[in-house]
Amino acid sequence: MKILQICNKSPYPVKEGGPIAMNALTESLLQLGHQVKILAVNTPKYHVDKENVDTGYLQRTQIEWVDIDTNFSVKGALACLLKNQSYHVKRFYSKTFEKKLIEILRQQFDIVILETVYMAVYYDIIRKNSSAKIVLRSHNVEHKIWQRVGENTKNPVKRCYIHILARQLKNFEQKMAQKCNAVWTISQYDRQFFASFAPVEVLPFATNLPAKVEGLKEKKNLFMLGSMDWQPNIEGTLWFVYEIFPLICTQFPNIQLKIAGRKIPHQWYNIKHPNIEIVGEVPSAKQFMQENGALVVPLLSGSGIRIKIVEALSLGKTVITTTIGKEGLDVCSGKHLFIADNAKQFAQAVKTYFEDEALCGQMSANAVEYIQENHSYSVINKRLEQLLANL
Repeated sequence: MKILQICNKSPYPVKEGGPIAMNALTESLLQLGHQVKILAVNTPKYHVDKENVDTGYLQRTQIEWVDIDTNFSVKGALACLLKNQSYHVKRFYSKTFEKKLIEILRQQFDIVILETVYMAVYYDIIRKNSSAKIVLRSHNVEHKIWQRVGENTKNPVKRCYIHILARQLKNFEQKMAQKCNAVWTISQYDRQFFASFAPVEVLPFATNLPAKVEGLKEKKNLFMLGSMDWQPNIEGTLWFVYEIFPLICTQFPNIQLKIAGRKIPHQWYNIKHPNIEIVGEVPSAKQFMQENGALVVPLLSGSGIRIKIVEALSLGKTVITTTIGKEGLDVCSGKHLFIADNAKQFAQAVKTYFEDEALCGQMSANAVEYIQENHSYSVINKRLEQLLANL
């Protein structure tokens, strides 16, 4: 089949969750022998220079980019508010992208995959210029993220505005899901939102199962890893640093916390705490995971699947996260990872991590087995073949 994959950010380089998930689908399609063409938005936050992209990737994916300024605009936000339109979605529309899309659609595709609901802003253009089946690949139930952010926002005016944005985004998600030929969610949990009004299937993302890197010795510490320009990551990190970590330090005075990731706010480097190290962006996320101890993912909002948790589990790492953090994964606390929703529970999980090596060793084996059975390319590719056949 000829398949066009339309992405809200570049799938390459694979430095954060969205690109990792999009690139995994691209790899699955190529492994199954399909012809793939990628058209991606080149955003200011995740900007890609074509000159730095591997030539092999360029040839395999025929990828093209269109620059769109997706930065927040007061004027744009107010206009959408007055028109009762989703500003989250509107940011991804541009005449230049539309023109390039129409040009590419002349190549006659069998399937067009919209990566995230944001790219559904081009649904009408695709339908007008192509007879291809259109699939909405939902990485998250996007409005849920903003609902939760709003619930955790103290400023009443800001909270009200965020809830308006969430409602507008929800309406758009429902409308687009009903129009598309199929919706593919990354988790069973997200499928529940679409199931009552749209043809929806679950297609988890695939990951390689790497061997342990030779010569690396894990430190007994805590670490956080993620894109720190994503609001749920910012919110969760600050909650952990200021409300949870001090309690942990009373039990373990010498414990170390490393915070790594892209786009760490400049002011975080001013955090003066002898037990906290702000690392910044790291060359290899997987190597950083292997070198350090337990991954902490203290999310209070979000949706979909946390890619970094899947990657950590595939490495047999100890993971401590919240109920929201583990959403979308059929895992159990004490069997695959630890679930903690308050400071006391986090402190207890850290205590178990340090003191019960036998339990953590068994959890490590269970985690790797879970990923092999649910997120390996062999498993996901079979599922993908079935979904393509259904279309």
